[in-house]
Amino acid sequence: MVRTLLETIADRYRLIRRLGSGGMAEVWLAEQVGPRDFVRRTVLKRIHAHLADDEKFVRAFEDEARLAARLQHPNIVRIEDFGEDAGSLFLVMEYVGRWDLRSLVNQAQGAGIALPVNLVLQLGAQIADALHYAHHFCDIEGESLRIVHRDVSPQNIMLTDAGQAKLLDFGIAKAASNRDKTRTGMLKGKLAYLSPEQATGDPVDGRTDQYALGIVLYELLARVRLFAADSEISTFRKVSAAEVPDLHSLCPELSPDVADCIARALRRDPNDRYPDARRFARNLEALLPTAGGPFGPDDFAQLIRRLEASDSLPNALPYLSETMVSRALSEASQTDTDDVETLFRDVGDLSRTEPEIDSIHSEKTVAQPTSPPQRESRFETATLHMDNLRTRGAEIIQETRVMESAPSTDTFDGHRGANVTSSMPKGAFGLYPLLLIILLGAVTFLAISITTSKSEKPPLKTPTVEKKENATEQAVIQVPKKQSEPPVKATESQVEKP
Repeated sequence: MVRTLLETIADRYRLIRRLGSGGMAEVWLAEQVGPRDFVRRTVLKRIHAHLADDEKFVRAFEDEARLAARLQHPNIVRIEDFGEDAGSLFLVMEYVGRWDLRSLVNQAQGAGIALPVNLVLQLGAQIADALHYAHHFCDIEGESLRIVHRDVSPQNIMLTDAGQAKLLDFGIAKAASNRDKTRTGMLKGKLAYLSPEQATGDPVDGRTDQYALGIVLYELLARVRLFAADSEISTFRKVSAAEVPDLHSLCPELSPDVADCIARALRRDPNDRYPDARRFARNLEALLPTAGGPFGPDDFAQLIRRLEASDSLPNALPYLSETMVSRALSEASQTDTDDVETLFRDVGDLSRTEPEIDSIHSEKTVAQPTSPPQRESRFETATLHMDNLRTRGAEIIQETRVMESAPSTDTFDGHRGANVTSSMPKGAFGLYPLLLIILLGAVTFLAISITTSKSEKPPLKTPTVEKKENATEQAVIQVPKKQSEPPVKATESQVEKP
């Protein structure tokens, strides 16, 4: 619960409101106060009270403070103070502004406004420059600290009022100066932004951060989540598979050069990516002239006014389901780009937005009819989300498998977004005419039997006639079984006997 009473830390930082809380610390908007009415807005990060005596967390917090304080770059959030109050450590950072990249994207998504391509390229180049600086940072003795951020994500990219990007939170950064060393095979970072080498526990370097930044830029341009799914295990499978659909196929209006630039940073093998983040930054900058030129402070201020003028609520980016990816890529070669663009325009209707990792819980899966066995592709099981499609407020989750191109009885219902499998049994098309012929024969036989019986009017008490009637009844019963003999002839032969 957010405290309403103001609290002062170390006699000079007055807490205003809590901005967020994580596993190790909570972050507050604060004011630094001093003599002669000195006031300056800051951001204060304080370790949780229940972790103040935990040596492991204390070492990690100290490592973050020492490392971040050394880094002085225009695109890295500056550390201004570090101290202890009432037994709890705190870290003071510069106040950048009220927008982080995730908040900006969610606000734009809710308003139906796509972020300008030149803004995305410019932010990407600035963060890539900051990463290159950190990756090659040396101590006072000239020894490289071999820093790897390991947590590049929209939440950790702040935006100034002029639209400048600043990288935040080196809390889980890997550096030679850290006292708290990460064990081999330990996963650190937000799951949806992990690189394949992080997922497999292999060694990481600066190219790992390059991959994470590539995911961020991909999602900003495609307006969908690349690897995020409804559960941690599903997300981990997608991260491990590292299947990245061609960005130009999802966004035909996007320049192929922009798609190729980001695709290189997202190569599975680190050796196939850019040799360093600076090369990535220069390539992004080279695309700015054809994308509209630099995105200046006035442009950013105008974008913020548009977002604030919208009455729409923020909305997180939807998932990019593998089913939609497979369908779009297969149809791209058969239809024009307008059809592909239309296909993905409503991708949000077929995907559900990502919950916070901390609040992810298991969800029951509704059983769906299965199609005939087919050869599966290398894609893992994908989860297709559909919200409010059948009943408002109802959430239906369907698991489907992406199949190789093969004859299938499955059809796609565009209104529900579900795989609909034909329920007609195999061979039914040949069985139904046969049953119809038998039925017509039986009806004809009954009609002739009744007519013949009325015309002859046999004595009611004659045993012989009763035997004929019994024979007739028996013939009626046996007609469906003797399909080779026409039922009409069988009846006439029995009636004509003396």
